[in-house]
Amino acid sequence: MTCRELGQSDEHIRKNGYPVEVHKISTDDDYILDVQRIPYGLTNNSRDDALPILILHGLLMSSTPYTYFSNKNCFSAYTLANKGYDVWLGNFRSSFQYSDHIKYSQSQTKFWDFGYS
Repeated sequence: MTCRELGQSDEHIRKNGYPVEVHKISTDDDYILDVQRIPYGLTNNSRDDALPILILHGLLMSSTPYTYFSNKNCFSAYTLANKGYDVWLGNFRSSFQYSDHIKYSQSQTKFWDFGYS
């Protein structure tokens, strides 16, 4: 299964009955990255004192695997949200589903001409 076939994280979060926010983060070099937030779990109400937790994916991945699997025996963003955490799911530039650029499209070589330093 490809990342495109998995769909978008926010779609999975909504489908599983959780609240979701999508935030656009702009970088100094004009990339725009999506960050999804699950502020609370199924049985928790919104809490001002919820501890935030940031989940970041591996190379050439996205936040989708953390929201696609909702099995209670698997680690997922839902597990943390249900335990009372304010869950943030970050995405890197290598994540084609959740990254954009002010000047370049993903079909242009310049879009992919970046480094992690």
